[in-house]
Amino acid sequence: MRRWGWISGVVAIGVIGAALTSFAADSGAPPARVESVTDMLHGVAVSDPYRWLEDGASAETQAWSSAQSERSRAYLDGLSVRTPIRARIEAAITQSSPRYYGLTYAGGRVFSMYFDPKKQQPILVVMGADADPVSAKTVLDPNLHDTTGATTLDWYVPSHDGKLVALSLSKDGSEDGTLHVFETDTGRETGERIAHVQYPTAGGDVAWAPDNLSFWYTRYPTQGASAEDRHFFQQVYVHRLGDDPAKDAHVFGDGLPKVAEIKLSYSLADKKLLVSVQNGDGGEFVHFVRGEDGQFQQLTHYEDGIDFVAFGPDAGLYLVSEKGAPRRRVLKLAPGVSDLAEASTIVEEGEDAIVIDFWGEKAINFTADKMYVRTIAGGPSRVRVFDLSGKALDDVPLPEVAAVDEIEPVGEDVL
Repeated sequence: MRRWGWISGVVAIGVIGAALTSFAADSGAPPARVESVTDMLHGVAVSDPYRWLEDGASAETQAWSSAQSERSRAYLDGLSVRTPIRARIEAAITQSSPRYYGLTYAGGRVFSMYFDPKKQQPILVVMGADADPVSAKTVLDPNLHDTTGATTLDWYVPSHDGKLVALSLSKDGSEDGTLHVFETDTGRETGERIAHVQYPTAGGDVAWAPDNLSFWYTRYPTQGASAEDRHFFQQVYVHRLGDDPAKDAHVFGDGLPKVAEIKLSYSLADKKLLVSVQNGDGGEFVHFVRGEDGQFQQLTHYEDGIDFVAFGPDAGLYLVSEKGAPRRRVLKLAPGVSDLAEASTIVEEGEDAIVIDFWGEKAINFTADKMYVRTIAGGPSRVRVFDLSGKALDDVPLPEVAAVDEIEPVGEDVL
């Protein structure tokens, strides 16, 4: 859907651009009232006569947008070049290769998104621990869930036992996601739908509790929020299947920046919830840990330069730091220690840089006694391997020029 939307958007811009002159004085354009709003910007008065159109929830704005869309659709559908252009683009897209991505291991199985170029939307599937595509079984096919092809699966998080999957679905490219829960084996939807868990301003996330029946999740303000704040000030709530989402307890988020982005991760070994917060897209991070007592403790601050934190299999905390190390190094806090001043450097900064991707691949992945660190040296990827004390082991063998997008531990193996 995203590929199609991007390509078709380029074509549409070219067609509309060529026709601007003929429409410039078209009296058939939907009328838009003028209501000037003036702002003072650096001492200069800047007037905006159509500020009211920024309120997408307004019935007047929706009516104007619908009229504009209908008018544009009528013109574009009448172009003789549209059909052959669409056919050529569809042919190019469907000739690409299928692929699996977004791998997650849970409950002895591997979950994955599956891109089929012949379908509008990627599919969520589950395979055996060997990740053999022959065993792939569909958990949710958005193309069947919504035959118009307008529903997108934004992200998914399986429960620890792999029996349930919480996921966000959004429509019409809005990325305004609603949380759903599906049974892995039957594909049956269960539980309650929770709106406004995902939006492009800050994304969204879920972390399952150890009981596999409740989870922490992100949500945007709805009650009492102004139009300009509705998609900001992301918060964290906790939900138990069967309960009314309107009564879910708010547990985290007060005092965070307006543009804060929240990522959640629960460690079964440590029995703790890790909350990582990015301050917008500026590359500044803070990290909090929720203990078994339900209290949140701030582990790092923005000025500490800690880009990534993860629980290790030995109950230690592993941190990636860029402070004084632009290519980054790995620190470790011993089990039970949360004072950053007590952290020791176990992997020094190297010639290649440790890759940080807040919403993508983790900087460090673990098996029982090893950690895998994805780095980049100029362009090619490298997967460095260390024991839990930071002693270097043999790298994962790769071609001389290779790109590693994902690493997913499966027991003692790594995909």
